[in-house]
Amino acid sequence: MFYLAFIVLLSSALELLHIPPSKIGPSPRRLSSLAFNDQNRTLYLYGGQNSVFYDDLWSYSLDSENWEILNTFSITPGIFYSGQRHSSSTFFRPRNSELCIYGGKGDKNLFSDLWCYRMATMSWEHRKTANPPGAFYKYACLYFENLSKEYFAVAGINIFTSEYQIFILDLQTWKWNEIYSEYDKLVTRMDFDLSQVFVFVAYDNGTLMFPVLNKNSPSQDIFFYNVADKEIRKAKSYFDGHVASLSNPVGLMFLNRTFIIVFESELVLHCDLSYPNLIWRFSAVPFLIPIQSAVLCYDNYCYTFGGSISTELTNSLSKWTFMDVFNSTSQMLASKYISPSLRFSHSMEILHGELILFGGKDKDKFFNDIWRYNIKKDTWIPLSPEGNPPTPRADFSSYIAGDAYIVWGGEDESGLTNDLFIYNCFSNIWNTISTSSLIIPSKRKSACIYAQMPLIYIFGGIDNTGPCSDLWMFDFTDKSYTKLKDLEAVKNPHCLITNDKFSIINENSITSIHLKTLEKTSSSFSMPKHSIFIPLDTFWVSIGGFLTSQGPYMPILKSYFLENQIILDLKESFYKSAAVYYNKSVYFFGGLALTPTHWQFPYNFPKALFAKLDLSSLCDDYKCNVPCSKGFYKQSHSCGLCPEGTYGENQDNVECELCKPGFFNPYQGGTSHKQCYPCPEGTFSNKPSAKMCKICSPDDFCPVASASPIKNSQSFKPQRVKSEALRFGEAYKVDCLWYFLYALCGLVGFVGACWVFLPKLREKISKIDIFTQHHACEEGNYVKITRNTLGGLVTLLYIWVVFTTTGIIICHFFLKDHESTLSLIPTDLLQGKYPNIDFQIEVKLLNYPGFCIHKIEEFVSKDYEGKCSDDIKIITNGVNKKFDDLKCKIEYRNTCQIVYKCMDCYIGKNTELSFSISENNSYATGIVVNGTFDLDGNGGKSIVVSDIQAGKGKVFIGSEESVFNLLMTPMYYYGETADDIGYKGYYVVQNVTPKSGSQNSVENMSFNFHIGLKILLSKTLNALVTFQKERKSVIIIISIILGVLAGVFNFFALTLSHFEHWRSQKKRQSIQPRNFNRIISQSEALSEMHFHEMFSDSSVRSEDYLNQNK
Repeated sequence: MFYLAFIVLLSSALELLHIPPSKIGPSPRRLSSLAFNDQNRTLYLYGGQNSVFYDDLWSYSLDSENWEILNTFSITPGIFYSGQRHSSSTFFRPRNSELCIYGGKGDKNLFSDLWCYRMATMSWEHRKTANPPGAFYKYACLYFENLSKEYFAVAGINIFTSEYQIFILDLQTWKWNEIYSEYDKLVTRMDFDLSQVFVFVAYDNGTLMFPVLNKNSPSQDIFFYNVADKEIRKAKSYFDGHVASLSNPVGLMFLNRTFIIVFESELVLHCDLSYPNLIWRFSAVPFLIPIQSAVLCYDNYCYTFGGSISTELTNSLSKWTFMDVFNSTSQMLASKYISPSLRFSHSMEILHGELILFGGKDKDKFFNDIWRYNIKKDTWIPLSPEGNPPTPRADFSSYIAGDAYIVWGGEDESGLTNDLFIYNCFSNIWNTISTSSLIIPSKRKSACIYAQMPLIYIFGGIDNTGPCSDLWMFDFTDKSYTKLKDLEAVKNPHCLITNDKFSIINENSITSIHLKTLEKTSSSFSMPKHSIFIPLDTFWVSIGGFLTSQGPYMPILKSYFLENQIILDLKESFYKSAAVYYNKSVYFFGGLALTPTHWQFPYNFPKALFAKLDLSSLCDDYKCNVPCSKGFYKQSHSCGLCPEGTYGENQDNVECELCKPGFFNPYQGGTSHKQCYPCPEGTFSNKPSAKMCKICSPDDFCPVASASPIKNSQSFKPQRVKSEALRFGEAYKVDCLWYFLYALCGLVGFVGACWVFLPKLREKISKIDIFTQHHACEEGNYVKITRNTLGGLVTLLYIWVVFTTTGIIICHFFLKDHESTLSLIPTDLLQGKYPNIDFQIEVKLLNYPGFCIHKIEEFVSKDYEGKCSDDIKIITNGVNKKFDDLKCKIEYRNTCQIVYKCMDCYIGKNTELSFSISENNSYATGIVVNGTFDLDGNGGKSIVVSDIQAGKGKVFIGSEESVFNLLMTPMYYYGETADDIGYKGYYVVQNVTPKSGSQNSVENMSFNFHIGLKILLSKTLNALVTFQKERKSVIIIISIILGVLAGVFNFFALTLSHFEHWRSQKKRQSIQPRNFNRIISQSEALSEMHFHEMFSDSSVRSEDYLNQNK
């Protein structure tokens, strides 16, 4: 008893809420038909037409206000005739609880048969009748009861004779009786336009009434037939006004002895039989009946369904109530609700906080339409994607990764398939993914797939031979399939990846495969077949399924991996329904219809289901947690949808991750970092969690994924890199001449500085004077051997010039004294083997947002060259190498530099170097390739540079590789005396213009994960042969050196002599004035001295004279 109470408690706690509350109803259509059962107040709707004919049967309860689809164990009228019908007449027989349809129109024929659907047996039956009427061009019919008997009356215009005929069917004997009268040829083809004639029928107290209206005639006829007496009479009626412009009539009611004809407009036509003169008058009504809608008038009510309003089809259900001709009201019973057609074996996923639905089938056709459901607005929106969509199919495998909706395999009208498609939800484009593999999975349905981009894992399913057991991997980087392992065959597996383990869940076991080692582990498990599998954060849930192959469907919910297992009953079945976990609820759509006891119908009928099961209270009494789904974050007692500019990749996120600066996400509910798109070229976002990118100023430059504008744009805009015109080895050799010049200049400068700043050195410099016989020599004088400081300095200068000149001559002799003759000669005519060389390939990815270097080293400086990221690889083909190395470096402005060095390597005839870059954010706006190869074995290098740039608004990303073709011409050397003859290196040029690989806009990055680069090294069949011979002999060079030395010596000696002579003359000229001035000064001094002496002697003599006089 406790267990049962436990089940009931949980069942009441988890409520299945139908969307809309009236449940999914008939799809929008026209020309359907309605019937009414007044005993249980239920409306029935059959058939109709949209882009296809419908053969379905629906009921609508006026009490519960719910739609229900009525399925069948038998064939339907449409299946019987291999084609559906529209505009049939429908009536309900309450005594037998069955619904019958009569007549209708098809594409190319008219029907006059009778079918009845028995509610008790849920089956259609074709009723064969006696003396049936022929096909009618126009007709009206009515079910009525008279004297406890059931009848069905039909009045119409015979399509062959244009006669107006009346037939009554006795529903007990199933025999038709025609009502003959003198008016049996009332309407003839020649007298009237049949398109302007309309017939009606009504019943009141044992009398059938048949109004016949003709818009082209002022007088109209009404026939009255007494069912008991079998008498018929005619009455004339008239229009009160012009009726030619009236729209089509859609229904007739007889209320208070008044005919009321309803038109497809806001008018009714009524005729009161209480008056002796029968006049048809017009009245306005406050409602508009949709064109070609189904109309049923019963008592004082008219019900309408579907039709078109302003050329748009609807599926709303309305009721109009007539108190009298002049007083009426309208009521909307079920508003218009657009939703996907009923289907099963389809898929539904979460996208941008909404649901997305694709594919499936019903009992007649496959679908490939795609719909989006907005949960907040409760609206379905059909999408019209571009590109190449999958064929209509069902039982396919699907997975959504970011904005990439993946569809693989399934079954379509041609049979099983194994093709792969991706729907880009961001750009609304279908993409066909072709494969480069020759061995691929077999065509199958009901397989399971799981994606860890850029890899997709595919397992199991059913192919033409039965259940499948193979596990495959598809790699988006090169579009290749790889078979991983054979396991136990499973028809309808569920797949899951956790911690590098691929888990396969079926009704009996869980099998896990380690994706790196492919080791297998298995454990027992029990889950109903064909159940819906919902993996939650800490436990799993299954919904529905079959416990046995022959048993009924079990509408139950079970939990797994909880301490106390939860099992609860559900009221609905979900067999082959699409389901998705959103917020804390499971949303269901469609599925296969089952009987009330949950057994399958013999025919596949889709289920009218769109509902959600709220699991938030599932763990209220247990130690478990119902997590928030992907795209949400935890709040106090609920889940919040991740806002724009963020994403939540896991269940039960504490907070949403932010998009980095330079990236944006314009949608709510992001579930992957791949939904953060780089800002396109010309825009930027300088803050995290951007939902839009800002426009870059015209004065700035903003490459893809710009976090901020680049100022002074002219210096940063990408320039096309041109391949260098290659030069031969001597242009790349180090010239020893410059070493001589640098060394001697340094020596002279050092000695000059010492001479200026060290006075003692001046005295010693004079001792090295070698120009002793050339100091101030004059004609006619003897040569004097003299040493001085100036001679020492000139000697040093002479020594410097001697060394420099000798070095230049020697360098020129050894480096330039060869005459080379170049010619192209077929390699077959030459001896020797191709050499092992050193070469280096440098690849630069411009504006690359990935790590580039290994994550362990990502925090070092940007100039650091170290180990490449694990997702950057190179594959060499045709290279025999002794040592190679791959390094990466992050350069300025997000340039990833990849350097491959190969030492002592032999390059084959056709060599390929394939670079694969598959990081999470792998794209580039340009690719530059720089190759350096040994040229001559003596340090000469051949360098080639080539590049490609992505188009405007594009980046390099995708499976197709960019190809660079480099042509290698072998360099062959020989000479007159050289001993080392043979191949020395390669002369490398760009062969053809590089071929651009996959370029995509940022909107297509959700399913592109790879930059591919291939460098093709091709050898020519001709070698570039260099013949070298010497131009001059050694004796000539020595003679030149001696002659130069002697000439330089004489030049310096003569220059020194003239300089000293000039200096002595200048000195002599400056000395003579000084001597003359000195003589004059000395003369003046002597004169003054003599004057003083004379004056002194005179004074003495004067004193003596005075003394004497005294």
